[in-house]
Amino acid sequence: MSRAAAPPLTVSRQAPRGRSARLAAGTVVGALVGAVIGGSCFAAMRTESTATALVRITPPAQLTALATGADRSTPDTEAYITQYVAGEVTYLSGTGFTRTVGTSLGQSDSANVEVLQEKGSAVIDFSGSAASNEEAVRLVQAAIDVYRAQIGDRSKNQLQTILPALDGWAAEANAAGDLARARDVQTLRESIGLAAGAPATIEVLQAPTAQGASESRWLLGAVLGALVGASLVPLRQLARRRRTGTLIDAKDVAAYVDRLIGPPVDLEQAVRQDQSSALARTLLAQCTSAGSDRVVVVVGASSSSGTAVVASLLAAAAAEAGPVTVLRLQDESGSPFGTVEPDATVVVDAGALGDSWLLSEAVRRATDLIAVARLDVDTAQQMYLVRSATSGSNVDLAGIVTFGAKHGLSRHGGRQVVTTNSTQT
Repeated sequence: MSRAAAPPLTVSRQAPRGRSARLAAGTVVGALVGAVIGGSCFAAMRTESTATALVRITPPAQLTALATGADRSTPDTEAYITQYVAGEVTYLSGTGFTRTVGTSLGQSDSANVEVLQEKGSAVIDFSGSAASNEEAVRLVQAAIDVYRAQIGDRSKNQLQTILPALDGWAAEANAAGDLARARDVQTLRESIGLAAGAPATIEVLQAPTAQGASESRWLLGAVLGALVGASLVPLRQLARRRRTGTLIDAKDVAAYVDRLIGPPVDLEQAVRQDQSSALARTLLAQCTSAGSDRVVVVVGASSSSGTAVVASLLAAAAAEAGPVTVLRLQDESGSPFGTVEPDATVVVDAGALGDSWLLSEAVRRATDLIAVARLDVDTAQQMYLVRSATSGSNVDLAGIVTFGAKHGLSRHGGRQVVTTNSTQT
């Protein structure tokens, strides 16, 4: 059977509004659920406290250089201080130092300590993280104490290397009777001893201070969870619609029928309004058959398509011109078509496929065959089955698009036709 090109059919804005409302509701629900889950997860995560301290370093005297007579400017140049401090920060950031700090605290692993140099200055920033404020402060203080002790050990180690050499020079000068040389060596020894007594200075500008655990961790989790939830739920809705092949536009319905009858029917509004309205007349006027033997069969893609509403509208319009018999197909033992009043227009609410074994007879008797599809509810697979079930008829299959709330309306949800010129079975 060839199909005529279906004319464009515009769906009322209420249909996409309803779809948008469901997506918006899904977004809100996803955001709320995500916020609760994200906030709970982040709140349950272990929090850490951080403590920091600021320390200024003054480079020590180079005892070996003094012993060999090297000259160095005093005070130290800015470039020398910056280079010295950069070297110290590199050492303090190494595994050896952090492991020593951990050992001083009785830990088996390295301490969680970070050391940074304030740009272009001799000030360095000690920071450490622990489970509590007290532990974080103790960690940073331990790092400063370990570093101070190491600075002192460096000076002692230099003296242990230099002093034996000076003693040897003094002995050689005395043996040779060179008293001036002996006095120079003694003076150098005293100078080096004095310099060794003033090793690198570690001046604490800011004592270790705890910054506290992050109070907004749960809030961060809630925000992230809300963003993820608000994205996933609508995406899941759209993916499910694509996977199930849900009909979302009149052109989706037009692919399975020979022509479309319009305008689309708002099921909720049609249930409330007067059924002898312009909508009912407009739909009936597009049915191609005429005469006393007219049989209009309405088949739904599903039990929620709204066949009862559409059948009631068509019957109401037909009742204005003569007697009407409305048949609702059920699993009856006998055919209801024998009770049809002569010269009456018959409107058959066939329901959905599988609702009644009488559908084949209704299709065979039909002079107008109409498939009803509900947007955002019915699927392309269901429309394909309707097309297949009615393919034996010589009558073109027309289509009516319906839309409305997803729930709360079934096959029998429409008002029944009440008119003196109609009968129902």
